[in-house]
Amino acid sequence: MTEVQKIQMHHQWWERAIIYHIVVPSFYDSDGDGFGDINGIKEKLGYIKSLGVNAIWFSPFYKSGGKDLSYDVIDHRDVNRLFGTKEDLDELLTMMEEQGMYAILSFIPNHTSCKSEWFQKSLKGDPEYKDYYVWKNKTNNWISTTDQTAWEKVDDSYYLHHFLPEMPDLNLKNENVRNELKSIMRYWLCKPAVYGLHLSGVNLLIEDYDDPDIIHSDVNLTLSLLEEWKKVAHENAHEDRLRRLLILEMVNSNHISDWNYDDIVSKGDVLGFKIRRFIHSLPDSIWPNWQIDNTNIIGLNEVHGRVSFYMNKVSMIMAMLLPGSVILYYGDEIGMINNDLITFDETEDPYALPPYADATNYKSKSRDSSRSPMQWSNTKYAGFTNGSKEPWLPVNHNYPSTNVEDQMNSGSNNLRLYHQLLSLRCARDFYEGDVYFPYQGHNTFSFIRKIKESDKAYLIVVLLGFKYHEVDFTIIFPDFPREGTIKIVTHERTNGYKVGDVVDLSKLCLKNYIGMVIEIDFGESKALEKMERKKM
Repeated sequence: MTEVQKIQMHHQWWERAIIYHIVVPSFYDSDGDGFGDINGIKEKLGYIKSLGVNAIWFSPFYKSGGKDLSYDVIDHRDVNRLFGTKEDLDELLTMMEEQGMYAILSFIPNHTSCKSEWFQKSLKGDPEYKDYYVWKNKTNNWISTTDQTAWEKVDDSYYLHHFLPEMPDLNLKNENVRNELKSIMRYWLCKPAVYGLHLSGVNLLIEDYDDPDIIHSDVNLTLSLLEEWKKVAHENAHEDRLRRLLILEMVNSNHISDWNYDDIVSKGDVLGFKIRRFIHSLPDSIWPNWQIDNTNIIGLNEVHGRVSFYMNKVSMIMAMLLPGSVILYYGDEIGMINNDLITFDETEDPYALPPYADATNYKSKSRDSSRSPMQWSNTKYAGFTNGSKEPWLPVNHNYPSTNVEDQMNSGSNNLRLYHQLLSLRCARDFYEGDVYFPYQGHNTFSFIRKIKESDKAYLIVVLLGFKYHEVDFTIIFPDFPREGTIKIVTHERTNGYKVGDVVDLSKLCLKNYIGMVIEIDFGESKALEKMERKKM
């Protein structure tokens, strides 16, 4: 039986949004020091706007101890000098507001840098700050994300760190700490264009100490804390009627649908099941979002950053045309892939360096491959910097053939496909319509988008592999439309199809990671009425 999930029309700004996730030091270097910066984003804002982007999600840019991409925060209200000044940031946010764009900032409530003023005072036993962090007189068996103990000894006491030892955990049971963080939230949410915050490690915020062997979240206290933050986030909503967005991300959790596209290549039925289950399980208050690539995902002895060259286009089709918001990772639109040639000597990720890794296993722990500089042109350093200093991470070796400038000036490529999908995404079928899943299996995944008022619909079909496969959509539903017109197709040269072709849906031939969008007309057909429907 085929399911249909009813996607009702919503009115929050993010629900039809395209969010562009930028790793600040990797986007564009405006001053030639080898690090991307805030002014670099300002210079490229026109390009981002041309992608139909509604919001930019920034990686942390705060003053930090320099240990992990500015996640080790020294001052939540200051800007890392590598990236610019507070004045530079204010100018960028003002520009974004003038262009109708939203900013989503990385909010880091779990920990600070060990160099922060709070921790230094706590370390010295200052009675006001002593309980700002989690201190214990003896440890348990908890393990941090480094795969080593989560406790660091200082004299006769130990402090908790879920991440690096240089990033001590805040004690979020302390009301003063919670008030400090709410003050920081208000500081940023009052800035121009700032309408959202991204919170990582939500399931590590408040611990349950009953199990000495495994870290568990204190669910009730965590939910109460999130409710407090939600109220703060929406304090200004009454002024402009736009709700603020909180993006919650969990670490090593089974409660989020976080799968790697490349893991399920040649398993279209598995992918279909996961997507159907994800959409089916969403409460009415939760809106789906799709993200192809990510800067922080580390799997079991395998790093998942960007999808492979072959999966990029079909992944983009699914992300852009399934119901929900889209989060683009910088470079997704041109098909950037992991830079797997970064050497141990070039590595910057602290998790891939001693004492956590060495030259024999660093690649299995490093996130650097997905953080390589944006590829702007086929010139030196991919146009990322005009300075004499090398970029902070090596540019991917494929930049001469994969870059923005060349793709803007050529025919069939990832950027062209992206703009085709962007145009199609604006149709009512994709922001208001139902989604049906007529067929999945044999490396193939498909879905239909359609609004009730129209007989016409869009059939999206992707093949997750090279091997030839033939699909007959009329087997399950004999009155399924027999033909359709191709609106979008990937790899025209190798797959033998082109836009405008009329194809036989009882004998659709697929090969070579093809992705297709086919316009079909149900007319008097009753096929959709026979499909199971679930209202969301």
